[in-house]
Amino acid sequence: MLLTYSNLMNILDSIKNDLRKAIGKPKHRFRYFSMATCGLHGHIRQRILVLRDVADDFTLTAYTDSRSKKMMHIRENSEVSLLFFNSSKFIQVTMTANVRVEKDEETVLELWNRIKPRSRKDYITELPPGTIIQDPSEVGHQENIHYFTVLKLVPEKIEYVKLQKINHLRILFSRNGDSWDSCYLVP
Repeated sequence: MLLTYSNLMNILDSIKNDLRKAIGKPKHRFRYFSMATCGLHGHIRQRILVLRDVADDFTLTAYTDSRSKKMMHIRENSEVSLLFFNSSKFIQVTMTANVRVEKDEETVLELWNRIKPRSRKDYITELPPGTIIQDPSEVGHQENIHYFTVLKLVPEKIEYVKLQKINHLRILFSRNGDSWDSCYLVP
């Protein structure tokens, strides 16, 4: 069955709706996603991030420590790959996105103030993420400084795969200015 343009856009809307639901539901399958970066020397690294927001234009928000390896990779190559997977619905959503670091200090401070105090510890460690330590109890925290960084992930391509008993479905959505083009792909 061939889906109409309207139905394809409904699928794109359903992706956005699922992502938005994930923001407020800690157990939602799309709340935690994988982001892969690639540095100048071709070193690829993946990590799990928490989805914090989804804008109307599909820009996703996540947080990180400014000293993390991902930030070095992003400075070298701002294109990243994102993976969301819902194993109960057999849906995979991948995105190719460009990362923009939020520079507006007022916006960053507002988001920092929304973070629960117990969660702030991830952004105030004395040593940068990835530093070798002998014991987890060695992780010290600072009081008056943080390395909280807001990432804006702007998708250029979104790929939707739904595994079904008959005829798996794979669709590519490509940003075209303020709208999206779509086409089917062989699953």
